This record gives sequence, C-alpha cells and structure tokens, in this order.
Amino acid sequence: MGGWFRLSMAVMLAAALTNWGCDSDSGEKDATVNDPGTTDPGTLDTSTPDIPTGNGCHACLVEGMAFRFSKLDVTQPSEPAGLPEFLNGIWAPDIDAYRLNVILQVKTVTDNGDGTLDLVVTAGSAWHDKTPQEVMPVGGPVDGGATPTEYHFVEGATRDLEIVVDAQCNLATKKPGFLPFHPGPADFGLICTAGDSANQMGVDTIPLSRLEAIGTFAQDCSSVGGASLEGCIRAEAACQICSFMYAPDYAQAERNPDTSSPGTPCEAAYCERHCGKMIWANFGLFVESIGVPQNCDADDDGTKDAYQIAGNWEALPVTVVAE
Repeated sequence: MGGWFRLSMAVMLAAALTNWGCDSDSGEKDATVNDPGTTDPGTLDTSTPDIPTGNGCHACLVEGMAFRFSKLDVTQPSEPAGLPEFLNGIWAPDIDAYRLNVILQVKTVTDNGDGTLDLVVTAGSAWHDKTPQEVMPVGGPVDGGATPTEYHFVEGATRDLEIVVDAQCNLATKKPGFLPFHPGPADFGLICTAGDSANQMGVDTIPLSRLEAIGTFAQDCSSVGGASLEGCIRAEAACQICSFMYAPDYAQAERNPDTSSPGTPCEAAYCERHCGKMIWANFGLFVESIGVPQNCDADDDGTKDAYQIAGNWEALPVTVVAE
C-alpha cells in the first residue's frame, strides 16, 4: 500500500523511528467516531462512546453505497519498535492526498429476519476523477492538491467479501478473504511488481491473504468507525514488491528497468530488473534485514510463512461510478 520504506533508513530504523507518526485528516466530511486505539481484530469493540446503540443503519444501508478509508493506523508489523510509526508516516499522507484509495461498496443487502443483515461488499483499490499529477502534492488539498468527487475501482484489484451487521450496527467479515490490492491508478502504481501467478500477484499488486475486518456503522450510515483489520502478506510475495524510496513524495517516481539484472527475488536485483535502479527498494529484503517476524499463516496449513499486517481504520461515504 503505497511506498513502504526508504532503503537508506534500514540500518538505523530500529533505533531512530520513534516520532514519525502522522494522523490522517482527509478533506472528506468528518467521521463521527474517535480513534479507537489498538483493537483486537477478533473481538467486536462496542465501547466507543459516541456511536449510539441501535439498528438505525439497517434502514440506510442500501446497494451501491460506498465508503472510502479516511484513516488507517498501522499496528502490525510492530517489530522492530517504531515500525508502525514509520509506515504511518507514509500511508497517512497517501490517504489524505487521495493517492491511496481503499473502498468498500455494498453489493447486496439481505435481511436475515433475526435482527441482523448479511452484506456482500466489493472491497479493493480505487482511483478517481483526478490525474496522478493533480494529487501529487505530498500534503494533499492543504498543499495544493485536488479533491476528487467520484471514484471507480481499479480493474482486477477487488474481491467480494461477506459481512454480517448485527442489531447494534457492528460489522464483521464472516470468513477470511483474499484481496489483490493495487495502490494508485492502473497506470501509475505506487509500488512496483512484475506479477507472479503462483502468489496471486498481478502487476503492481500486493496480495493480501486471510483478510478480516470489524467495525461499526454510524446509525445514519455517515461513517464507519471503531474498526480494525488484519491479514497476511506471504514472504515469497514480499520479496517481489518494490517500494518507491522517496514516498510519500512521488514527484520523481519513474520506471527504468535494467533487463541485464538477474532479477532475483528478495534482492535489490529484482527491483533493478523490473522497476529501475536507485529509487526502488525490495520490501522483502527490507523486512528480513530488520528482523520483522513471519508470524502469520497465509494459507492455514499450520506454517507461519507470512508477515502480519493489521491496523485500525475509519471510512466515509463517497460516490463510486462504473469505469
């Protein structure tokens, strides 16, 4: 999701990353919930004080309604100390500036007759009616960047998730899902990969496995808050993801592949061959070098062969149109 690190920081990361956190402040209308802090993704959090209890959202959740992540605070990976703050220092500006767009759109609504709703939600990567250049300013609209008015999904970068909504408007995925996430528009990926069918990776796509989420719809469907998510990125896939080293400043982002490079995964050579030299860095090499543990079982085979990704999120309504 966006550029994840600068390779020049790898050596000093564990000691130096202490104060780089950044709160997202999107130009969309204000959410109606507070930051929930770290939430156990396996337990619904009903303690948020400013979300009234009740099932008012059942009346306004309709097919076609869509929500965009307005905030995502990374909590995992959390080792070494300071890594979440480092990642948030990149992802938060990308969300605020509308370069990173995660959207959930209600596809179907089924009343179960027992006080709950079943939703099928299309989740995934989206772009909008602005060009990459119009949202290039690092700080977003407050820095001269444009504010989109409508969004569309990036082709091939969505999946349908099954969600249940209870009588208090709490939502939860019914089973783990998979999402091929493509940050940025189809022709301007914020990360670079050559693709790998064995790992369900498309070009410039991050494969997220065992994805689960919880949250709470506002009674009037004006926001989603008190929310968290978790999933896995397989180590083999991470070794084929290249991040732009100067993110969230993408002004100099370009592709200049060196086809003479061997392109070995988990080495700088992979990014040199498929993306370019000097400005693209290998994510798998980075997380391995700083000791991020593989503590996630991506395919439920009993082997922890993936990196855990988790975070707390909020979302606000947006308009989604067909591309």
